[in-house]
Amino acid sequence: MKPVLVFILLGFVLTWSAQAYNRYKPKKYKVSAAQTEKIKVKVWQKKVYPGLIGGVCEQEGYFQTCFKVVVRECEKEAKEQLSICRANMRMPKTFRSDHEAVYWSQKVGECLGGRLEKKWSTRKSDKSQCRQVGAWL
Repeated sequence: MKPVLVFILLGFVLTWSAQAYNRYKPKKYKVSAAQTEKIKVKVWQKKVYPGLIGGVCEQEGYFQTCFKVVVRECEKEAKEQLSICRANMRMPKTFRSDHEAVYWSQKVGECLGGRLEKKWSTRKSDKSQCRQVGAWL
């Protein structure tokens, strides 16, 4: 894969993961300048992973449009790949701030997008919109 395409894809996945985190971030974890509340990774995973999977596998999204994969298969594979990503990362058990949680959301999103792109590379469409990943950002 060309380095520019990889960079663009990673940017796309970063956007997904940040949006998924922001969409499902509990209000009680908002951090003010005066106070920082710790976030347990298990709680974070329960809130972020469904949004990340939903974002990756959405009907009109990049993977649904550009790869020959149905939503149910996408969701199943995304869950499996998330487990692999999580197992391969040295993530702390507790995040010290929402900024740290967003950082790890981005890392997990990068891993997930990269793994799905690689796994389904033989299924990728030749459509022009699929060759320009930047159009999906």
